[in-house]
Amino acid sequence: MNYRSVLRSFLLFFTSLLFFLSVLQIIFGLNKHLRSGLFDYKVYHQYGRTILSGRSPYDPEFTKGIPFNYPPSSFLLFAPFSLLPLQTSSLIFTAFSLLFFIVVTYLFLESLIPSKPVRLLLLALLLQNFPTKFTLVAGQVNLIVLSFLLLSFLYDQKNRLVLSGLLWGSAVMIKLTPITLLVYFLFRKKYLTLVSGITFFTISNIFFLIIQPQTIYYFITHLPGLLGKSGFVTTFYDQSLRAFFSRLGIPHDAGFATVVVLLFLGLAIFNFLRQKSPQKELIFFSQILLITTIGNAFAWQHHFVFIFPALISASILILSKKSLLLFTLTLLCALLIGYHIPDIAHTPISNPFFVSHTLIGTLILFGILFVY
Repeated sequence: MNYRSVLRSFLLFFTSLLFFLSVLQIIFGLNKHLRSGLFDYKVYHQYGRTILSGRSPYDPEFTKGIPFNYPPSSFLLFAPFSLLPLQTSSLIFTAFSLLFFIVVTYLFLESLIPSKPVRLLLLALLLQNFPTKFTLVAGQVNLIVLSFLLLSFLYDQKNRLVLSGLLWGSAVMIKLTPITLLVYFLFRKKYLTLVSGITFFTISNIFFLIIQPQTIYYFITHLPGLLGKSGFVTTFYDQSLRAFFSRLGIPHDAGFATVVVLLFLGLAIFNFLRQKSPQKELIFFSQILLITTIGNAFAWQHHFVFIFPALISASILILSKKSLLLFTLTLLCALLIGYHIPDIAHTPISNPFFVSHTLIGTLILFGILFVY
C-alpha cells in the first residue's frame, strides 16, 4: 500500500467519523426539544387538524395566534401527520425531514464532487450549520422543501424535464417561496419543466378548493396581505434585507429592499447569460434561491438552509480553482451564515452589520459566485 492510498483511506475514515458524529450530535440535541414540543410543528399539526375537521385554516374565526402562511396544497403533506398524536407525529416528521435531507444532499453532492471524503465533510458541515439545527428544533418544513428542490435540479441536469418540474412543483406545493425558480427554468428554456411544475401546483390547490371551498381565502385575502406586508424589526433572527435597511434607519426599507433584490436578480441573469456552462447553471440556481431568501419580508435564520446550494457552489469553485483567497472568503461566509451568535441586538456593542451577520455572509457569498 503506497502513501497516497494510505492518505485516502485515512481521509475517508476521518470524514466518515466526522459525519457519523455530526448526525449523532443532531439526534441527541433534538431529544429534549422533541419532548418539550417543536413550536413550528405544533402549528402544522394544529392547522392539519383544523382542515381535517372541515374548517378553513385561514379563517380568522377559527385561527388564533400564529397564522398559517402556506398554500392549501401543503396539507397534502401536513394533514396525514395530523392524524397522529402530536408527539408521535413530530418524531416521525423530524426523522423523515432529517433522513430525506441527508440522502438527497449526498446524492446531490455525489453528482457534483468526485471525492467521497469531500462529500462527507461538506454534508457534516451542513448538518452542523445553525440554520439546519434551527429548522429541526423548530419543526420547520424547510429541509423537506430544499430536498425537493435539490432533486429537481438533479433531474434537470439529466434532462428529465417532467420529473424535474413535478419535484419543483412539490416544493412550491408545500411552501410558495421557491416559485421564483421559474426564472431559472425560463432562462434555461425548460418550458416543459415550467408547465409540469405549475400544473401540479395548480391541480393540488384546485383539489383542496373542491373539498374545502373556504381555502379560497388564502388566495384572495391571505396571500395578497402577505405580499404587501412590509413589517418591522422585531427580532434578531430576522436576517432579511428589509430588516437590515430598517436597522440602518433607511426610510421605506421594504421598497428599497425590493429595488436591491431586482438588481441582484438582474446581475444573476447577466452572470448566467454571459457564459453558459453546467457549473454556471448550478450557480444561477443557487443565486435565485439566495435572492429569494434575503428578499422575503421576513427571513428567519432557519430559512437560510436555502443558501446551502450556494455554499456548495462556492466549495466546487474552491476545488476547481484552488484559490486561497476564494477559500478564505467562502470560510468567512460559512462562519457568518452557519455559526450561532447569541442575541446581542440590545447590547451596547451591537451594530446593524454585526446583528445582520447571516445576511452579510450571504451577500459576500453572492459576490463570490458572481465574480468567480
